[in-house]
Amino acid sequence: MEVEASDEDFWERVSSAEPSQGPTPLHTPRSPSELPQSPHGVFLSQPASIDEPLLLLDEDRVQERHEAERVALHEELEEARRTGKADRAAAEAMSDKVEELQREREDTCREKHRLEKENEVLRLQLQDHHGIMAAEWGQTLQFQERLRQEEAEVERLAFEVAELRAALVLRDEELGHLRR
Repeated sequence: MEVEASDEDFWERVSSAEPSQGPTPLHTPRSPSELPQSPHGVFLSQPASIDEPLLLLDEDRVQERHEAERVALHEELEEARRTGKADRAAAEAMSDKVEELQREREDTCREKHRLEKENEVLRLQLQDHHGIMAAEWGQTLQFQERLRQEEAEVERLAFEVAELRAALVLRDEELGHLRR
């Protein structure tokens, strides 16, 4: 009876373990009903071979290794999901920044075109101003030349007036001598 209870515990542990992925090298029964039936009812609750418990231990190790791999893969998947979520958030932030920079670039281009037009208008006004200044400078030079000529004429006339006055004074003196 005690042997049967320990066998039942054994079969419960075996049946509660997760089934392994893929085929097992030897068929290991999962329940007492899978055991081969003896015509005389002997060894009904005993393993089919003496190596079967060892194989079950090996299978437990394989299942533990698979479980550890599954847990590691699950953790890796969760980490990849977190990383992916962070990457998507970063990409969205970058996308927003790119859109903002594009708007700033467009605003800057509009401002540049406005300033270029204004610069062209000012350049034309400056050219007109230079033309006006050149014309005024030409007139100023002409006025200066005419002023020099007139000053020279005034000097010449002043010199003539001085000569004529001196000549007049000499004549008045001669006349005054002649009258005396």
